[in-house]
Order: sequence, then structure tokens, then C-alpha cells
Amino acid sequence: LKGLITVKDIQKAVKYPKASKDSLGRLRVAAAIGVARDTMDRAEALVPANADADARKIVEGLRKDLDSISREQQAIAQWLLAELARRGGDAAGAARQLREARRLAMATGVRRLQLRIDLSEAESRPSMLDALDAPTARLGDAALRMEWLRQHMRRALAAGDAPHAVADYNEAAVALRNGDALAAGVLHALGARARAATGDAAGAQAARGRAQQALRGWRG
Repeated sequence: LKGLITVKDIQKAVKYPKASKDSLGRLRVAAAIGVARDTMDRAEALVPANADADARKIVEGLRKDLDSISREQQAIAQWLLAELARRGGDAAGAARQLREARRLAMATGVRRLQLRIDLSEAESRPSMLDALDAPTARLGDAALRMEWLRQHMRRALAAGDAPHAVADYNEAAVALRNGDALAAGVLHALGARARAATGDAAGAQAARGRAQQALRGWRG
């Protein structure tokens, strides 16, 4: 997997909102800013961190001159607006923005962006998740896969299907060993619930410990 978002990524995204990076995430020297992939990375870092004010700055930066930015960047702006609307309780507004984001994303052909939008819609339409399993696994993007696993674990636990939730957690745990991913705390907490539900007390305790460690890392 690649592209796992960490706590340090969030902090850097907030502190250096205009930093431009290459395809490996390394800072470019004297590079042009506003690259779509870099913008998407920063947006994906800020939204789950509840950094709404900083996310809105990205949106406004993209919307200053819609005629001069790419469709991919327009789609990112619409996706951000949808996420902000959803968190603000505006379900109708979120659905409207997601439809526009999807329309623009389909025109770009950028699969990562299309799947990001699908996962956002799956928050309110869990029936979509099964169809997104293979695509998110095949793409090899860790951030998207962690989001799919988070949603699928929550759905499995709600349905009383702890064994499937444990299987999801076991997959996530492999990637989470590689760094302080933003999703780590939530995924470990869900994993603790899943393991406890299957009678694995020791495994549940270990997962709770990792969740607490991730939370302490986030608080810094």
C-alpha cells in the first residue's frame, strides 16, 4: 500500500498549505503550486482531522478562478464542499455537491479521485461498500483502503458480524505498523471492539493499547 496519511502530514498540511511535492511526497524546489495530486493529498489530510477552516481555505483557493484550474481540481473543491456540508448536517447540500464532484471526476478519468468520492457517498449509502472492496484493494492507495476498512468494520460491528470486522482489522493492522496514520486510533478502537466480541480478550486489550498510543501521538 502507498499514500498512508499520518499525523505529521496533517500538521505540515496546515502549517505549509502551499507546499508542492513530487509523486513521492518530497518537497519540490521552486516548483509551481496548486498541483492537483498535492491538493488532493492536503484535502484528504485536513478533512478527517476536522480542520474545517483550513479545508475551506483550499476550496476558496481553488474557486478563485474556476476557468483556470483543471477539472480534477474543480472536482476536489466540490468533494471538499460535500464533506463540509455533510459534517454540518446538510445532507441535501452534501448530496448535491457529491453529484457535481462525481460528474467532474468522471470527466478526468482519475480513478483515485473517483473512488474517494464513492467512499464519501458510502457514508450515507453503506450498500455501496461491497462494490468498493476490490477497487480500493486493487488501486494500492493506503488512505483509500483504510477509509474502506473503517467503514466496513463499522458496518460489520453494527450488524453483529464480529468475525468480518476482525478480518478487516487484521488487514488494516499490517499497514498501521508502518507509521502513525491518522486513521490509526479509530481503526484500533474498532479492532478492539471486534476482537472483544469474538472472545479474544488479549487481542482486544492489545488493540485498545494501540488506540490509546495513537491518540497520544495525535495530541502530540
